[in-house]
Amino acid sequence: MMKVLLYTLACLALLLVPGVRATNVPCTDNAWCIDNLHHSSECVDGFCSNPFYQKGCLAQRVPNWHRVRTCNSEDPPDAVAKGYCQVSAFDYPEIRIHAQNWESSFFGTWILTILLSELLDVPVSVEAGVVDTHVHLYDMMSRIEYGSNADWGGTMRNALATNGDCRPYANTGSSDNPEEYQPCSHVMPETWIGALGRAGDVFETGVAEKPMALGALGGDYWYVPKFTGARYPEFLSYVGLQGDEARKKLADIFKRPATWKDYCDEVSESNCQEDDGVATRPPETEDEEMAMFAEGEYTGHFRKTDANDCVKYPHNCTGHFADYPCGWTTPAQQQAYHLDIGLEVVTTYTYSQLVQIWAAANATQSDVMVFWWEPDSMPQLYYGTDAQHTRVSLPQPTQTCYDNRANAADRCGDDYEKRIGSPLGDCDTAPQSLKKVVSTTVRDMSQNPEIPEELWSPAFEAISAYEISTLQLQDIFELWYGKNLDRWGYDPRDAVCEWIVDNLELVQSFAPPTHPRKIQEAPAESLALAAQGLSYFMMAVLVVTMGLTWLWRSKATICIAQLECILILEIGLFLVAGAALASAISPSDASCQAVPWLANIGYCLVLIPTVARVDAIIRLSAAGKHMQHLRLSQKVLFGTVGLGVLVAATYCVIWTVVDPRSIAFQYQVLGEENEFGENLVKETDYCSSESLAWYAISVAWPGCLILFGLIVNFMNSRAPDGINDTKVLSALLISHFIFVVLRVLVLNLNGAVNATRLADYSSLVLLGDCAATLMIFVFPKVLGKSGAYDTKDPLPDIFLSSSIMNAEIVGFAGWSSVREPVQIFKFLERMWCEFDSIAKKHSVFKVDSGSDTYVAATGIPRKQSDHAEKLALFGAECLARFYELAQELEVQFGPDTSDLELRIGIHSGKVTGGYLQGMSTRFNLFGETCNTANDMGASSEAGRIQVSEYTARLLTNAGKKHWLAQRDGSVSSRVGQSEVTTYWCRPDNHRENQNLSPTAEADLERGTIGGLRNITNEKSAAEKRRRLVEWNVQVLLNLLKEVVRSKQHQAAVRKQKSRAQGTLLSSASIVSSPMTSSKADSSDDSSCDLTRPLDGVKEVVDFPEFSRRKARLQKGRSTVFIPQVVVDQLHEYVTCISDLYKDNPFHSFDHASHVVMATLKYTNRIISASELQEDNDDAMSSGNGPTAAQVHDHTYGISSDPLTHFSFVFSALIHDVDHPGVPNQQFCKEDPELANLYFQRSLAEQNSFDLSWNLLQESRFSDLRKCLFANRGEQKRFRQLVINQVMATDLGDLELKNLRQGRWEKAFAAQDYPGDQKIDSIVQQVESRNRKATIVIEHLIQASDVSHTMQHWEIYREWNEKLFMEMYAAHRNGRASKDPSDFWYEGELGFFDFYVVPLSKKLNECGVFGISCDENLSYASSNRDLWVKRGKQATEEMRKKAEALWGNSGSSKIDVVQAAPEAYKDDTTTAEMEGSGWGISGSSKLEVLQVEPEAFKEVEPEPFRDDDATTTPEGHMECSGWL
Repeated sequence: MMKVLLYTLACLALLLVPGVRATNVPCTDNAWCIDNLHHSSECVDGFCSNPFYQKGCLAQRVPNWHRVRTCNSEDPPDAVAKGYCQVSAFDYPEIRIHAQNWESSFFGTWILTILLSELLDVPVSVEAGVVDTHVHLYDMMSRIEYGSNADWGGTMRNALATNGDCRPYANTGSSDNPEEYQPCSHVMPETWIGALGRAGDVFETGVAEKPMALGALGGDYWYVPKFTGARYPEFLSYVGLQGDEARKKLADIFKRPATWKDYCDEVSESNCQEDDGVATRPPETEDEEMAMFAEGEYTGHFRKTDANDCVKYPHNCTGHFADYPCGWTTPAQQQAYHLDIGLEVVTTYTYSQLVQIWAAANATQSDVMVFWWEPDSMPQLYYGTDAQHTRVSLPQPTQTCYDNRANAADRCGDDYEKRIGSPLGDCDTAPQSLKKVVSTTVRDMSQNPEIPEELWSPAFEAISAYEISTLQLQDIFELWYGKNLDRWGYDPRDAVCEWIVDNLELVQSFAPPTHPRKIQEAPAESLALAAQGLSYFMMAVLVVTMGLTWLWRSKATICIAQLECILILEIGLFLVAGAALASAISPSDASCQAVPWLANIGYCLVLIPTVARVDAIIRLSAAGKHMQHLRLSQKVLFGTVGLGVLVAATYCVIWTVVDPRSIAFQYQVLGEENEFGENLVKETDYCSSESLAWYAISVAWPGCLILFGLIVNFMNSRAPDGINDTKVLSALLISHFIFVVLRVLVLNLNGAVNATRLADYSSLVLLGDCAATLMIFVFPKVLGKSGAYDTKDPLPDIFLSSSIMNAEIVGFAGWSSVREPVQIFKFLERMWCEFDSIAKKHSVFKVDSGSDTYVAATGIPRKQSDHAEKLALFGAECLARFYELAQELEVQFGPDTSDLELRIGIHSGKVTGGYLQGMSTRFNLFGETCNTANDMGASSEAGRIQVSEYTARLLTNAGKKHWLAQRDGSVSSRVGQSEVTTYWCRPDNHRENQNLSPTAEADLERGTIGGLRNITNEKSAAEKRRRLVEWNVQVLLNLLKEVVRSKQHQAAVRKQKSRAQGTLLSSASIVSSPMTSSKADSSDDSSCDLTRPLDGVKEVVDFPEFSRRKARLQKGRSTVFIPQVVVDQLHEYVTCISDLYKDNPFHSFDHASHVVMATLKYTNRIISASELQEDNDDAMSSGNGPTAAQVHDHTYGISSDPLTHFSFVFSALIHDVDHPGVPNQQFCKEDPELANLYFQRSLAEQNSFDLSWNLLQESRFSDLRKCLFANRGEQKRFRQLVINQVMATDLGDLELKNLRQGRWEKAFAAQDYPGDQKIDSIVQQVESRNRKATIVIEHLIQASDVSHTMQHWEIYREWNEKLFMEMYAAHRNGRASKDPSDFWYEGELGFFDFYVVPLSKKLNECGVFGISCDENLSYASSNRDLWVKRGKQATEEMRKKAEALWGNSGSSKIDVVQAAPEAYKDDTTTAEMEGSGWGISGSSKLEVLQVEPEAFKEVEPEPFRDDDATTTPEGHMECSGWL
């Protein structure tokens, strides 16, 4: 008994100061450790190592145990190599368990370690809460060092901060800087309810899972030694402790312990210099000074103090009660006070001192009373001795009592009342269920959705399932204390291991279903073996095929298909087969990287030559090159393939660098167990990248390439069979496309099919593609029967019987001269596509299509016995469709589109065709047949089909004689320089093949479509006007959208400014917001209601300033919605304007539309630069072009104002409304009332403006006005812009002329201002810019008004003739005195010299119209030169045509006042004329033409006075010929 007691005391000595390392088993060599500890133990630095460090507990204790423990982050790097542990086969994340600082928690930590590390393959490390503290089950030296659980919530927060990885925290802090250490843990295996509250809100914030029951019960109670209970049985119940009598007894019995230092200083007579039986020496360290017991050195001492003196303090004397440290959960003070127990509860002791107090009481047999807990090692240590813990009973615990317990903060506070709490909380402690706490990161790591479920860690489920009862813990304690080898090192570890082995089935039950698991490598499948075999076979076949291709390279089939193309394709197939082999074999780093390289580059070599050939064939076919075998130049072939390979290689490099393919693994739980009870998991290795996008792109780009080839090939489905392998290439592309679809399907099986099988499927698809390509294309070329191919002397094809058609658009040159290139392209693209569709329907071969000609043929390349009949029907349908489409397209492309006409010529005969090789290979037709067909087309008439005599004979033989009518006269032919007989052809049964409009039907009956068709047809004229209305509406609508978009941007800018100023804008609609009038606007609003528009002409019109913010917003091009009501009102307004125009030959709605088109072209040339980058310093320095601000300044603000752009077109549309068709001087005579209203000045112009403006102000157009004008100020400015522009079309008003001349000189002529007139202020700069803008827009409308003089000769002649007819009609009707034919030739020359050419130069001088100025001057000069050559003849032709229409009945008797030559002077030179026969529109256009030729002389004539003319108060002439 004594031996046990001494050993117990020795063991207790090790608990004096927690945190001090326990003494290990000393040794001299390995044999000693093997004999006395374990066969796996080694002697390291004089102590035996922990045998569990090697392989683990179960491997050391369970016979035939095959698993070793899983390595953790605390193991040295060579642990695996030495066989001490193994790496987690499933790569489970490491779990870190917080061991805390008591033994039962150590036991739970070690049980979980064995469960996770040795059974479930989960790495486990241990957290002690203090730096350099070791308590791991596998610690090499079996160290047990007590840590801390003061901030266990912080350890789990740290784990959450690193997504569950606690390994980075291992290097924080050190023994020198312990405060820097950051503990981290996932699991706390045992905790008390009281400790849960110290962690803060870890449960509410999701740091930790809700506490889980551990299974064991615990409690803390009052204890006395067994010998004290034997001495004083009444003290075993609180009843015997209550009252004053008991107080005195308690004070006498329960004395206060003294520390070693206090004993030596205050009690020992020799100050411990001599051994007095209590202390053998004085304490030497701080720990010894504070010690209550030290085995063999200090037995401990209990003494009475003043607090025990009941004589001195009869009512306050107390005995001593040793309680937990303040921060622990203890109600002892509250219990003692309210139960009236005379004990002083002392809470200042450390855990070590409490252990030492009990050891001292045991050694000195002194009475002591403490507060302690179970389960714990100390009660187990003294179990069975006379110092055994004996419980003191207190009142029964209740929920009410627990609810009234003082909390931890109050118990440690300074307020005594709060420390003792409520009297209702004086009951005993009830046994409580111990808890375990698990971090939420354990669930997240264990069940990570980003990894396969088969790889999920079993840690969370195992920890959640783990339970241990109180009795089981007591069994472990008993096993521990039954060992006497290394009580505080190896023994507790051995006890836990022994308990695990004895209860292995229980521990294994904590493992989740299908765990533990064992990886089983998947054997090679038969499908993979088959794919490998086929890959080798395919590669061998391709090697042989390449050899045969080179050997038989002179075969015709190979030469036609091009040797280079076949060899490149075969090499590509070899690489694809290699990719198939790499996919089928067992994955390695090399094979994984090889697959994308081989497949992508291989498909480049296979597909690019194929698609290149198809594309070349299609382009040749589109140009009529079907009849010759294609041969790609080596430069094009190798260049295209090389570029494709470079792109593919670059893509593969990026793939390899960014997301390289590497070996990955796929797992499948088989539901089978091996002989050790482990569930088998099949592991399949395969190649994979992180992103599937790489694979998708690898499949998509060949698919897109193939799809392109298929589309292009489909578009050429009418290509002849047997030439250039058209059918074979089609079949090859379809085959490739099918296999691309299969590759997509295989890719979509990802995740649904085993990865290895998926790779095998991919390999078989690649092999199938190779096989199909060989069968469809390669084998027929290489193995097919054919002779040698002679490439030295290629010959063209001869087609003995064919027909050629030449169709030409009449008037196209003039029509295209007034349009932008984009419009011309769109028109031709639409028209020729229609012809191509008709050609396909009639099996007609398209030879060529140019800017205005379309050439087609039949009998080429295939023989057609009815070639002449087919081509005639084709021509008739094209003719009818042309006129229908021209009318339809007039709405899109503007005026004169429906005036375009088509003439067709057909000839039949022998023709030679072939390819002319070179840089641009084209199929051409040669021979007299082609030349004659061209003659037939050139000499045909608009709207008719002219056929040669030979073609007519073929049609007659075919029973189509009724289609023909001989043409009067003969036609010159270049062939033989002779005159030939031709026929008009009218295929009457064409209507059976095409649904024609009634108009086209009628034209066919007359044998013509077009020409002078329906000139007198009012319905046709009305339809044309309707189309022009639609076109003008669309033009204005597009400009209106820009106006609305600009207002939206202005509103956005104002909103930004108002926000900066703390105000908000209204959210009213921008489009339909009512016009508002500012104070400034309303003050001068009367200007909007001037009686005469002429009085409203201003020298300078204000233009908006440039807004940087607005330019930035306009860059976004927001979508604009125009309400339908506004669109309807705009359509109604334009319709009304068209109705106000009179049916004059020249001054008509047609002319207004033509001016609109010219204005639109000029406007586009002005604003084309505004679609530029935003104004900023970077843009200005980048050199990429002018900024928005620079364009604004360069165009004087015109380009930045959509309202100004709208005014251009609006002015052009209305400038000749209600024009009478006579000069202003005649207009004054015919309408004196109107002349008086406008003071006999600019009568036609002012009348046009007023009619149009008043119409716009009507209530029915209110929504249009609201949409166009945001406020009265905008309406006023718009009115001003329109007035200036419309009045500018009156070139006869001297005052207006002088005003414009002075404004031009002030704006452009004088750039430097002398002295104080220099532009040195912002106001002057703005005024100068606005002046330039004003004069520019006036010249813009002038140029637009006479635009036909600066356009193609055909356009000029057309409008020149219309004006001549209008003036001739006025003369014949008595409204003009002179016959225009008398002065027309000279007048036009003067108009060019003194107005048109100078105006073109002015446009160039102002610098805002770009290349339009050069174009205008070029056309004007060209037209003048042509007029010099052809003008007299043209004048005579117009005179004859007019006489034919009007008859020659003599001249009118109306006297017309002759005008002075003064009016002819140009603003800048010598003459300014508004006129006519020279081709302008405006008020004075007719009267100017009546000037004699000598008026153009550069002289200063006397001022003109007319007897009939009077002078107004303003000094203007009434009814003057010059206005």
